Amino acid sequence: VSDSLNRKVEKELNFIFPGSIKLRPELGDFLLPELVDSLIVDTLPNKIILETEKFSLISSASSQIRSQLSEDKKITLFTTYHGASYEDSNLPNSFFGDLMFTYMSDFYPRNIDDSDLVDEFVNRFGIKPNKTSIRAFDLVYDLILRIATQNDLYSIGTVGETEYLNNKFNYVPDKGGSYINHGYYLLQHKDYD
Repeated sequence: VSDSLNRKVEKELNFIFPGSIKLRPELGDFLLPELVDSLIVDTLPNKIILETEKFSLISSASSQIRSQLSEDKKITLFTTYHGASYEDSNLPNSFFGDLMFTYMSDFYPRNIDDSDLVDEFVNRFGIKPNKTSIRAFDLVYDLILRIATQNDLYSIGTVGETEYLNNKFNYVPDKGGSYINHGYYLLQHKDYD
């Protein structure tokens, strides 16, 4: 399932999964219930990839797909891009938990309340660090350690993958002499988590 903004990703996924069936949303970002019902089978595990950043499509598609779940019909929902729309408070975690929603993320949502960072942050600023603050700490810590062990910034890719409080880093050379982070977690919703 992909919207018009994700045709390039759809094409790449179709190359990887040539036998897959494309399902396009209707105008208004919803799927036809009869079409969804006809495509989900009870003889095989159903794997659905949802490619959109639109809240309306995420909400309607996950709801319709979830309504097809039964003892006979097993469904797993995937996405290659997990943006802020998937974190909307209007989307119950039970939807994603029931569908074993699986996605890549460079942030692992583990509890770090007992860490020194949280204690020091609260003492200094009076509040707990948010996701961005934790990311900044992990990033700066990683870069300092890489530079200290490699003696220059251009060798940071030779260190390999590192992991800190909630983030993972694995720098790979990119076009133009820059680096891109390829350190990701594969996360899956289970129940309400």
